[in-house]
Amino acid sequence: MNIWYTMKHNCLYFIILFSCIFGEHISGHLSVDDYHFSYLTARDGMAQNTVNHIYKDSYGFMWFATWNGLNRFDGYEFIRYGRHTKKDAIQSLFVSTIAEDNYKTLWVGTEEGISLIDLSSGEVKDITDKPYAGHKIFTASVHTFALDSIGNLWVGYEGGLAHVSFQPSGEIAKVTSVQEEEAMAVLSLYVDPQNRIWVGYRDTGIRVLNWVSGQTFQIYPAPGSLSDLNHGTVFCFYPDNEFLWIGSDIGLF
Repeated sequence: MNIWYTMKHNCLYFIILFSCIFGEHISGHLSVDDYHFSYLTARDGMAQNTVNHIYKDSYGFMWFATWNGLNRFDGYEFIRYGRHTKKDAIQSLFVSTIAEDNYKTLWVGTEEGISLIDLSSGEVKDITDKPYAGHKIFTASVHTFALDSIGNLWVGYEGGLAHVSFQPSGEIAKVTSVQEEEAMAVLSLYVDPQNRIWVGYRDTGIRVLNWVSGQTFQIYPAPGSLSDLNHGTVFCFYPDNEFLWIGSDIGLF
């Protein structure tokens, strides 16, 4: 009995010791205390404290879309894009979304259209004399961007969905309205591994857009399992391996 008792006692001791050592190690990695938080506000150079969107460009700079302009951050100081000079003037101070194309151009979506920033120089591009400048995306309220697998840019805006193709030089070749109605608002976009475009709308759920050929597309209703979203508003998509998370005003799908 004494031998078994001793063995049990020693086994229990080692289990407890193992749990203490490795449990502390694991919990230490999961502890929020291990993270260092910094708090940056307008006092530190931010254009405004309400941040709508965050983006990291291919040069490593962080960009912040706010309700009072656009900020670029290099880890030390902020550069602000607002309405000051031609070099850094953007369409509107209310910036909602940011994306980069494959040609080192930052697309800045605002409530009064799109501004383009040349990332190599940091300057806002002047597009007033360009043939595509008259398209509605450059004056409408822009909500979201998505870059597909072949380098085309998709734009969701208040009034529809547009497709932007590029020349080999990086110059915009054509802006095509895929959908356009005054009451339509595209709030979210996702390009899946098959290069299908998932489009999230305000009040009318989801549609899935598929290429046919060239500039021709077919638009399909969402899968039947998402029929509950037919009259919902879709704010965001998030891919997670084989899953696609969809955030809406009636829940998470």
